Amino acid sequence: MHGKENAESLWNYLHNKYSSPGPVSVFVDYQCTRHFQISRNSDPAPQIAELDTLYTWLEGNKCNVLSLIYAMTLLSAIS
Repeated sequence: MHGKENAESLWNYLHNKYSSPGPVSVFVDYQCTRHFQISRNSDPAPQIAELDTLYTWLEGNKCNVLSLIYAMTLLSAIS
């Protein structure tokens, strides 16, 4: 199968090929940052942590977002 001699090499091949998210998945998560809003009726800390998690995930998937974009998203979320 695909030139792989054993189950381990086949697993490693499949894992390396399909374990990272595709462009559509990264774009959907980026869209979540664009539509992010902070509720005025609750503590903003967990909401800001959620936004931070999204940006951390994006950066972990080689989508380098400038700190300026992060800051503008946060400012937009509170307006």
